[in-house]
Amino acid sequence: MQKQMIVYLALAATALLGLGGLIAGVQYPARWQNYKARAIVVEAVIHVGTGSKAGRYAAYVDYRAGGREYQDKELPNWLYDSRNSKDGDTVTIYVDPDNPSRFRVEDPVSPVMFKVLGIFFLLAGAIPLTVMTTRAFTARQLMGSGHKVMADIVEVAEGNAFKNGEQSKHVICEWRDGHEPRRFKSRILWTDPSGAIARKGIKRLPVYIDPKNPRRYFVDTSVLLEHIE
Repeated sequence: MQKQMIVYLALAATALLGLGGLIAGVQYPARWQNYKARAIVVEAVIHVGTGSKAGRYAAYVDYRAGGREYQDKELPNWLYDSRNSKDGDTVTIYVDPDNPSRFRVEDPVSPVMFKVLGIFFLLAGAIPLTVMTTRAFTARQLMGSGHKVMADIVEVAEGNAFKNGEQSKHVICEWRDGHEPRRFKSRILWTDPSGAIARKGIKRLPVYIDPKNPRRYFVDTSVLLEHIE
């Protein structure tokens, strides 16, 4: 249960991170226009090198703003670097009037990057979180109103999913509905329960079947998880 809660929180945090990035990307143009409206506009000359502070090899600018000279201020390396910039090139910079040592440049990359990464993380967190929440709700619903049967454990089968190099497992159970045997497959288990089944002598598992839709069911593997977690 504790591990499951950690997974829920991690997925929720991932989704919120993505939502924040997406919002930042959407709001970026308006915030940039507000910043430009009050910024000090300076035409600065680029020079490429390591800078006077023996920094890394990059594109730098010197400029004057607010009555002071500023030297070797590095340009954003995703827009200007030593490969696409050369000495003598000019660039329009927008100096922060409240802190002239800081400036910004026109940046068409950042809003797109925020939106793309935002959507990616939002989906990466929201989709599995929605699936897990839906499955948990369905399990609780079936355990509360479903028809309970005790099904015999037939085998532990390998699934088609992989995580950290480990292949998923399913417990296959069988129950006779009158004269016809019916098989049920548990949800994904990421730890092989075979050892717990043999060690504890577990022969059967409870299965909750929707009386209105017999194809809808839930195999309760909690007794196994108690011994394999």
